[in-house]
Amino acid sequence: MQTWKRFEYRVRDLLTSLGYTAHRVPLSGSARLLKGDVVAEKDGLRLRIEVKSTRSRDGITLSREAIEKIAWMHEGELGVLVFSPYRCRMVYGITGYAALPWAHELRCRGRSYLRLSREYLREHAGAGVRVRFRGDTRTYLLLELPKLLAELEAKQRDGTSAGSPASPGRAP
Repeated sequence: MQTWKRFEYRVRDLLTSLGYTAHRVPLSGSARLLKGDVVAEKDGLRLRIEVKSTRSRDGITLSREAIEKIAWMHEGELGVLVFSPYRCRMVYGITGYAALPWAHELRCRGRSYLRLSREYLREHAGAGVRVRFRGDTRTYLLLELPKLLAELEAKQRDGTSAGSPASPGRAP
């Protein structure tokens, strides 16, 4: 089985262990209209998740296009980009719902790619990172996936639903 497919199943299993009803979307990579590799739901919070894997041992490079493609909300679903460096136990998530707490800000020097080392992720992603690309007003939140989901669930319970159309991709 390909590494990316294993990682999709790993993300699905992680979501299930956190109480979500989750399933992998078959042939999601070849479907033009259906974005996301995993779909999950818990207590009315619906997620469409794009999963990215890498073979690089140093870290991971994510394209701005990949982040922007999933950091949307459509028909009540919140988009999340999920990734993990090669052979790393921790899984991370990026969402356009940037009104969540963050401790560190990362301003990307380039306009097209986000390069994250293992060390940077270990040091900052546990407390939350607000990511901004140069020349863009949109911001994204990077956080360890279980913490990101807990924050999204808390916002959902507080009534500041993740389904609010004005929230994604905007600075708090």
